[in-house]
Order: sequence, then structure tokens, then C-alpha cells
Amino acid sequence: MQKCVVYAAGLKFVSQFCLTHNYTGGILQRKMIVGGEGMYVDYSIPVCDGLPDVVKEEIAILDKAYKEDDIGTYMLHEDSVDTYLKSCIEARFISEAQYFQMCRRFGWR
Repeated sequence: MQKCVVYAAGLKFVSQFCLTHNYTGGILQRKMIVGGEGMYVDYSIPVCDGLPDVVKEEIAILDKAYKEDDIGTYMLHEDSVDTYLKSCIEARFISEAQYFQMCRRFGWR
């Protein structure tokens, strides 16, 4: 574990970086934990088909922020991705099962 101070959106966070192992995919993944909240992406779970382009773009922003350890950008876009995905269920672009798959991809549930 490595502790460091992260400044995001003018706020100071103490974060911990740790490596976790995904036993199903055999992939080492980095998880950044900030005050109980964290960045997480499980790349072994694909982005589901049928999403509108705007949702795919927001997911790409989350993926990029995760890879670059950019907690500020990640936190700004995480809620919008969740809201977009919930809207996609209502609009029948994706099923509830696909929504929960995306939640697992980002470690939300």
C-alpha cells in the first residue's frame, strides 16, 4: 500500500493505492481508494452493446481518468455515467442485467 495526498477540484484527499487481483481474468488491477470512495475499472467486463454514443463517450472518459489516476475527472463523470445508464434502462437501450454488469465493471455494487 502506498499513501499519498491527492488534490482534486481544490479539495485535499488522502488516498491509498493497492493492487487487487481479478481471479476470473487473471488481471492485476489498480484501485485507488479516496475516503471510502474509489476508482475501479474491471476491463474483463466489456462495455455493453446498444449504448448511445454520448454514454460511450462518458465511459471512455472514466476509463481514461482511471488509467491516468485522475481522481478529479473520474469523480466528476462517475455520477453522470450511472445516471446515463439508468436512463438507458428506461429507454430500453439496455436491460437491467446489462446495467448491473456495468455496475460490476466500475465496482459500484
